[in-house]
Amino acid sequence: GRDCYLGLDMARRLDMAAAVFAFPWPELGDDGVLFWPMLWLPEATAKERDILFPMLTWGLEGHLNITKGHTLDYDVIMRDIRQFVTGNELRLLNLYYDIKYANEITQKLCEGETDGEGHTIYDGLGCDRTEFKQDVTHLTGPCVELERRILSNSVRHPGNAVLDWQVGHCEVWTDRNQNIRPVKPE
Repeated sequence: GRDCYLGLDMARRLDMAAAVFAFPWPELGDDGVLFWPMLWLPEATAKERDILFPMLTWGLEGHLNITKGHTLDYDVIMRDIRQFVTGNELRLLNLYYDIKYANEITQKLCEGETDGEGHTIYDGLGCDRTEFKQDVTHLTGPCVELERRILSNSVRHPGNAVLDWQVGHCEVWTDRNQNIRPVKPE
């Protein structure tokens, strides 16, 4: 029954898709936030990368949703997000997304879906959606704010092993103007 925001970063075949819910969490103080991640990876990619990282184990443990086949199943992702929001009676205030691969799915999530005759297939989640470009200009402010909240011990997540792994090997790239953004290590 809580208010929350959703960040959505989609992928197709070689990368994970991520939906991360951000809940204002006053139990952690005025700046408290709880992140609840939902992550998906195609089965073929999970099997291929399991040699390097425990993708299949993470799937079995519920930290990673593995979709059948070689590409992500967007219907599964939409179903999982809808079920999480409606099953927990969440008030989704806004959905932020990177436009790459996500324009259509966010429209369906927020506005709903109808069949060819105009009959409702799924109701929309009723929230606004906002495009969020993943470039240094747009990421600097949120990265600085996240770091501040982490250092003040006002950020939590439910112990998701994949999120721990991702954050653990994330690096910060800085431009000559001291703008920052997260990057994958080379």
